[in-house]
Amino acid sequence: QEPVPLLLGRSDRDKDMVLMLQNELNQTRTTLNYLQSLQHELQMKLDQLTSYYNLKIDHLSELLERNIQDEEHAKETVKKFEMELKELFARISELTVEKNDLIKEQEKIKHEVVHLSVFLSNFKKEIACFEKLELMVLNTTAL
Repeated sequence: QEPVPLLLGRSDRDKDMVLMLQNELNQTRTTLNYLQSLQHELQMKLDQLTSYYNLKIDHLSELLERNIQDEEHAKETVKKFEMELKELFARISELTVEKNDLIKEQEKIKHEVVHLSVFLSNFKKEIACFEKLELMVLNTTAL
């Protein structure tokens, strides 16, 4: 670089100092430009990632909402099944009582059938006796 006009007539030491400061200034500008470029690049990446993660968050929020709705639906279904199960147990209880009553009735009918069988058997025996008696009476009258 060309010496700055203000340095005319100045000592070599001052000139060296100014050149050194100019070099440092140029290095600082280069570093600043690099850092600004890096900052811009990082800001672009941040913007991209922010958009990406906002979409992810939206997607996860929708998924969470659907899961909450599914959970509520599942809870309603469980309640419905529990009520149906209670109704079925109540119906099973009723049918068990009815079955036991029918078994008792069946036992009574079996006893009545046995009693009627015995009665019928005795009645048949009596009829057979009466028929014999009738034959004997008829046979005696014919003599």
